[in-house]
Amino acid sequence: MKLLTMVSKAIFTCQLAKNYLHEIKFTQYYSQKLKQVLNRAIAALEEIEKKEFNLAYEKVDEETYQLTDLKQDLIEQIVDLGPGHYKMMTEILKDYKKNYEELIKQQKDGAIDSTPK
Repeated sequence: MKLLTMVSKAIFTCQLAKNYLHEIKFTQYYSQKLKQVLNRAIAALEEIEKKEFNLAYEKVDEETYQLTDLKQDLIEQIVDLGPGHYKMMTEILKDYKKNYEELIKQQKDGAIDSTPK
């Protein structure tokens, strides 16, 4: 399980880099070679993640793809907000981690709506 978490974090980081690379596409800092390297790294890591996820949870591939879609949505939300929001997002995530058990309880009780919008 620890390996799955580490691989997922690596993919998340590469995806963030890829999204920000797209943001600077028309500047002197953009590199097609860098994009190709990131794409290869992401593909290799996703294969490991898929294997580890399926081993850890004994799930079919469809659930792995849902995890990938959720991760991509989270990445897009972070990228769309931009650096000016990082401090607030960090505080929100820290609060989420600190109060995780209570938030899950509230979700189960129906006090928090977690359905995708």
